[in-house]
Amino acid sequence: MDYKFFTVTDNGYIFKEDFPQYGIRLQHEVTEKNGGTHIKWYLEYDGQENVLIKKCGFRTEDIDIGEQPVIFIDPGVCAWAGVKRLDYLDENPRMKVCEEQLTGENGIVYARFHRSDLQTVISDGKQALLIGFTGQKQGNNKIDIFPSDDMKIIDSIEIWQELGVPVQSGVRYYFDDIVILNGVNPYYLLETYADIVQSYHNRKFDMPPITGMMTWYGYHASVTQEVVLENAGIIKDFFGGYPQESEIYMLLDHGWQSEAEWGSLNSDKDRFPQGMKWLGEQMKSIGVKFGIWHTPFCITEYVSEYDGFKPLMALDQNGDAISGKASVWSVYPHKGRGSSRKINY
Repeated sequence: MDYKFFTVTDNGYIFKEDFPQYGIRLQHEVTEKNGGTHIKWYLEYDGQENVLIKKCGFRTEDIDIGEQPVIFIDPGVCAWAGVKRLDYLDENPRMKVCEEQLTGENGIVYARFHRSDLQTVISDGKQALLIGFTGQKQGNNKIDIFPSDDMKIIDSIEIWQELGVPVQSGVRYYFDDIVILNGVNPYYLLETYADIVQSYHNRKFDMPPITGMMTWYGYHASVTQEVVLENAGIIKDFFGGYPQESEIYMLLDHGWQSEAEWGSLNSDKDRFPQGMKWLGEQMKSIGVKFGIWHTPFCITEYVSEYDGFKPLMALDQNGDAISGKASVWSVYPHKGRGSSRKINY
């Protein structure tokens, strides 16, 4: 794979052949080990004035992947990641397609592309390519995947790290190491990558991994005890079939409390008529550990125990209960309470 290193300043992209006139040196070392390519890199500057370097990275157009591949996208947003087709550039509320005005070799261009955070995997079903950062802790680390005009193949990939500071003469700026893996099975590449990251941080994960599900993204506040029991059996069968032993959890998220009100310690009598103790016993008999989402320090005024909580509420300097506003998700419209509620602490 050929690498074309660049930096981005207020003047746009500066490629490696033009570095000397700006006093920039972007050094890198490429090694082959653990079945992949590892890149160590850092920036040095010997100019007279401090220059704001927005980001540094490299571009490659040497991508040995066939037509219409799929891409594993991790957008760096909590709980959202998934697989997209290369040609799927429609808007998505979670895995958003990036649209940016870029200053490239041929002037200003308008680009529409896929962006992944920290790592990505590309596969056409016959070949797979993984690109990832090993340190995963040094600023914004992104991988941008640009499709060709006909959306059939990948035109180029940019792997970059945000710097965002004026660089000083004589100072060396280190970037996060990059690993590139090639293979057939994308899942095997992810496992190999996980081992590399683990070794990089000198960590040993010898405890059983935690697996299972949480109810929020599938059921929101409409969750019921029947839904929890049925899914507990599914995840027990699914994760119990893995060759590696794991701790299997069912996390019952927001919605189990009476009328889905924050702070209540009572389960909803319609959706969880037998209560949490009974449900926990059922989880144990299935062989799944049970977790419950709760907001012990946020109480809405509609909870049945509101008066009983008053002695525990935080007070202001005048002795009045401190209150605020919060969006209580998936409320019951027929109650006429709205989503923005008064809460006490």
